[in-house]
Amino acid sequence: MVRLELMLEQDEIHWFQRARANWIKQGNRNTSFFHNFATKRRKKNTIKGLVDHNGMMQEDREVMCNIVQDYFENLFTSEVGEPDLGVLLDVQRNVTPDMNAGLMAQFSYEEVKKALFQIGDLKAPGPDGMHSLLQEILGALGG
Repeated sequence: MVRLELMLEQDEIHWFQRARANWIKQGNRNTSFFHNFATKRRKKNTIKGLVDHNGMMQEDREVMCNIVQDYFENLFTSEVGEPDLGVLLDVQRNVTPDMNAGLMAQFSYEEVKKALFQIGDLKAPGPDGMHSLLQEILGALGG
């Protein structure tokens, strides 16, 4: 299973790098590749309709704007009540006291450095951003 996940990740990285290479090679020129890419992306990212609170599909732009606005207003203005502690009694614990002690233990400079360097090249915010992030974190740890 782990081998399959590794192979899938390698395949995904291969296609990501290949698409990026095509974009660098063709993307900045006024070519059919660039226009097809932009058109396909616009079509893929276009929201054609939203389902309202009654379960009806709405395609009118103004109605969709109202649906989105109402959703986020309700999301960020809702009050959260007290949690029902009875529910937590039914949840099976997966973290043992020993595991919890390890999770709560102080971390070392080397552990943080190792974790940061395992992020990977394709997930870094950029050469300058990653370098300054590493310096800041490691400096805070006294490294």
